[in-house]
Amino acid sequence: MGVSYSHAEGGSAKKKRASVEWWCMAAERGNAQAQYNLGVWYQNGWGGLPQDKRAAVEWYRMAAEQGEAAAQCNLGYCYCIGEGGLPQDKRVAAEWYRKAAEQGDAGAQFNLGVFYSNGEGGLPQDKRAAAEWYRKGAENGNERAQSNLGVYYDNGDGGLPQDMHAAVEWYHKAAKQGDASAQHNLGAHYSNGEGGLPQDRDAAVDWYRKAAEQGCAAAQCKLGVHYENGWGGLPQDKCVAVHWFRKAAEQGEAMAQYHLGYYYCNGEGGLPQDKRAAVDWYRKAAEQGHTAAHIAVFALSVSTATLSGLTTEHLDIVARACSANSPGVSHRAGALLYESSTRNARDPIMFRPLDSLRSAERILRYVM
Repeated sequence: MGVSYSHAEGGSAKKKRASVEWWCMAAERGNAQAQYNLGVWYQNGWGGLPQDKRAAVEWYRMAAEQGEAAAQCNLGYCYCIGEGGLPQDKRVAAEWYRKAAEQGDAGAQFNLGVFYSNGEGGLPQDKRAAAEWYRKGAENGNERAQSNLGVYYDNGDGGLPQDMHAAVEWYHKAAKQGDASAQHNLGAHYSNGEGGLPQDRDAAVDWYRKAAEQGCAAAQCKLGVHYENGWGGLPQDKCVAVHWFRKAAEQGEAMAQYHLGYYYCNGEGGLPQDKRAAVDWYRKAAEQGHTAAHIAVFALSVSTATLSGLTTEHLDIVARACSANSPGVSHRAGALLYESSTRNARDPIMFRPLDSLRSAERILRYVM
């Protein structure tokens, strides 16, 4: 009766309380499923119960010790993040995940795959083992495992062949279940016409939007690019593009940070022209290794100050920009400085002191 009440759509508060009462009685008599269910309700504050993660952990442990796989998985998760009064202990988490995974719990199989992929919880970093657990979870219907298995096929990781067709199949399965990462990846394959899919930017936009609305930063950035260019049946709308770039940039997406810097630099997309804000966003992207952002920071620094104002920070910016070993990047950086140092004689930049000239020469020797 407890289970039937728990799954009743739109059940009344009275029925939910009755459901909890049945679970409490069954749990106290040692019923593992009831103990697990009671743990879930305490964890989420459902059925009139207070949200009490310590109580949730106690019920999960009782059920887990009786072999309830779902409770073992949830207990593992609580150890993984240090919830419900438990210490954060990924080794113990891995032990509980394994117990649940070996019983076929799809969520635990996914989690164990992640631990092997990252070498966490005392496990070696072993992408073959990760692929095996992702496959088990994927075949049991876990959308995150399906998505990650797709990525492994995309990249040829974990002993799998690089197979975009297989990747797309798994992305489709996960995307239809609402996995944002898979929706983004499926959008990318439609955009490029890969994995047996036609090149279809309309379909790409549909999938990017689904992922973006769930908070996927990469999808938000790509949706911004599509609005910026008017692709995929979208109107060309730089204001909407900025809206999506900002959402992604605030989550740390380097490409979106670069785009947002560009819009501030040029005063487009409804933004004021604000070189200081532009430099801030370019710098955030540059700190993540975005090469064009390194050059943008350098260009703005040179364009807003005389060479006598160059500092060691400017030198460092150029050095990092050129560390990508890209001749185009190096020559662009050098050209920016050269252009700024050869203005006409009336420009105050020509009256720079000797130490600034030497700094400029150091930069030019590095980048040319």
